[in-house]
Amino acid sequence: MRIFSQKNKTGKKKKKNMYGVALPENKPIENQSECDPEFANCLEAQKLLMEVSRERGVYPRSLSVKKGLPVELSIDTKIPLGGCMSVWVIPDYNITIPMKVGVNRAVFTPTKTGTVEMTCSMGSLMARLNVVN
Repeated sequence: MRIFSQKNKTGKKKKKNMYGVALPENKPIENQSECDPEFANCLEAQKLLMEVSRERGVYPRSLSVKKGLPVELSIDTKIPLGGCMSVWVIPDYNITIPMKVGVNRAVFTPTKTGTVEMTCSMGSLMARLNVVN
């Protein structure tokens, strides 16, 4: 699409497309945050980082989060995991995390207080999340 310029009354160039239709100006909107609650959940996410390595194993084994706030869980896997360890599960929230070398992510919102377990695909405990008010 070709764009043409034409000066308006204030002397600024006003862009028009090839059909002569004026294009909207890209003006920043003042006092507007990134999140618009009309279209998205604007609660600040709780960012959690875990590591799986030969030296540390699963670290940390226990994390605390607040109920009702979104959680962005990142698990940095430094070594290849095989067998049932290649898939982690958060049964309380029906979340499955395939574990590949690199950063593996899961996003969820805790809805009840207490302990939430992360397990391998066969149910062995890998880590715990303590959900508080």
